[in-house]
Amino acid sequence: MYPYTADIHLHADGKRNGRSRHGEKPKVLATSILESGVDVYAISEHHYVTEETEKVHSKLAGVMTGRKRKREIVGFDGVELGASYKGLPFYIGYVFENRLDEPKPGDFPDHGIDISGAEFQDWRAQHPGIAVVNHPIVTHREKQEDMRIDYTTAMLADGTVDGCEVLNGAILLNGKNGSSVRRTVGAARAFIAARTHRRTAAIIASSDAHWGKYRMPEGVKGKGKIVTGPGCVRTRFIADSPADFLDAVRDGRTKAVVAEQNKIRQVVEEVLEQCPELANFLRLKTED
Repeated sequence: MYPYTADIHLHADGKRNGRSRHGEKPKVLATSILESGVDVYAISEHHYVTEETEKVHSKLAGVMTGRKRKREIVGFDGVELGASYKGLPFYIGYVFENRLDEPKPGDFPDHGIDISGAEFQDWRAQHPGIAVVNHPIVTHREKQEDMRIDYTTAMLADGTVDGCEVLNGAILLNGKNGSSVRRTVGAARAFIAARTHRRTAAIIASSDAHWGKYRMPEGVKGKGKIVTGPGCVRTRFIADSPADFLDAVRDGRTKAVVAEQNKIRQVVEEVLEQCPELANFLRLKTED
C-alpha cells in the first residue's frame, strides 16, 4: 500500500458554455499535470466529455516520454454536471470508471437532473463511477446557505454522492470579503455532519484549474485574477495502485492536502479556527 494524490476537477475545453476559452490547451494542461506531481487526474468539463479530454490523455503520454518519473499517472474521464437536489441547484463532479471512447449525448443525464430521484441512480448504474458534490456553497445565494449545507449533508449521508469537494483551489484563492473561508467552512461542516451518519463519505480536494499553473492567458476577461494550477490542493489516498482511486473514494479512505504554501494555506488555517474537526481529514503539506 502506498500514498497517492489526485486532482479530479480540471478543465480543458475552450468551446463550451458560450465562453471563448473555458479551459487550458491540452498540451499545456498535460505538462502542468505532470509537473504538479499528482498520480491521478480527471478532466471534468461541464455537461459533456469533449474531444479535449482525450487530447489531454494523449498529450500527457507524450510529455511523459523521456521524463524521469517512477510512478504512472492515471487519467480518468469526468464531467461536471449541472444538477439539482430536491430542487436546489448543485454541481456534481462525476468520474467514470471506464473511458468513454466515443461519447454520445445519451451518455450524460439531462441538464438540471434531480440526483435525489431514481433517474440519476439508474444512470449511475449504467455508467459506473463516483459522484462528488463540487463547491456546494455558492457566494451569491447566502440566503440559501443553511439549506445548502443541510442538503449537502443529506446527499452524502444517504449515499446519493460518494464525496464532497471541501477544498476547491479556485475558491480558496479567489474569494473576496471572507467568502473563501465562509464557503469552505460550510462545505466542511456538511461533510463532517455526514460522516456521523455514513463513515464512507469521502473528503475531496481539487484545484478546479481552468488554466496552467498560475497564469491568465492574454485576451481573457478577469486578467489579474489569481489562477489556480493543477494539484494546488489535492486528494490523498492509500492504495496498492493509483488506479484504485475510485475504490478509495467509495470507501471514504481519503484526506485533503494543501500542496501550495501561499494564500491557500492561510485561508485553510482560518477555516480550521472555525471548524477544528476538519483537521482529522486534512494535511497541510505534501510530505508523507
